[in-house]
Amino acid sequence: MMPCHNISGKDLALPPFKRVALAFSGGGDSTALVHMLRRRTPRPVVLIVDHALRPGSRREAEAALEFAQTHGYDARILTWDHDNPVSGLQEKARKARYGLLGQACREMGIKYLVTAHTEDDQAETLLMRYDRKTDWRGAAGMADVTYAPLWPELAGVSICRPMLEISRAALRDYNTRHDLAWCEDPGNENLDFSRIRARKHLAVRPKLRRHLL
Repeated sequence: MMPCHNISGKDLALPPFKRVALAFSGGGDSTALVHMLRRRTPRPVVLIVDHALRPGSRREAEAALEFAQTHGYDARILTWDHDNPVSGLQEKARKARYGLLGQACREMGIKYLVTAHTEDDQAETLLMRYDRKTDWRGAAGMADVTYAPLWPELAGVSICRPMLEISRAALRDYNTRHDLAWCEDPGNENLDFSRIRARKHLAVRPKLRRHLL
């Protein structure tokens, strides 16, 4: 586990001398990621996905765009054009999100997409996989770098997860120390989503969280 204090972009292992794209939601984790890498060379491009699933999502995407541009990034909003799906919403949104991100990366010749997955995301993912009776492959958890983990959405693109040893709480502390504002997705309280149920379950079971990690 990485220490909570004095986290900086220097702590994040990324492919050297490669231009990367940052997936930015405007949430607490990705806000810290974008801020940490603001001085990276070559400068990353920031990609923001508007899922257009609820009122206010466009406003939040535009606020994220402004934040990125204020910190010197080339940033753009990618919008999911859909027919208001009801069933399987989480999985459909995930595939759409990575489809848009992957397409944007390919168009710009970028081979690495950096996400803000944290230590907590890792624990949640493992808990959900064990709940589904995963085999040894799933029990390995998320890797720091994975080539095209979703096909064909991420064809030709590797996902980089440089914050898997940083907790969500440490990133919130980072944001507070740097006076950074972020938005909270209302979906983070929706217990219809398996990840949110896993998150709530682990929040009161620190020993299980440690065991999974």
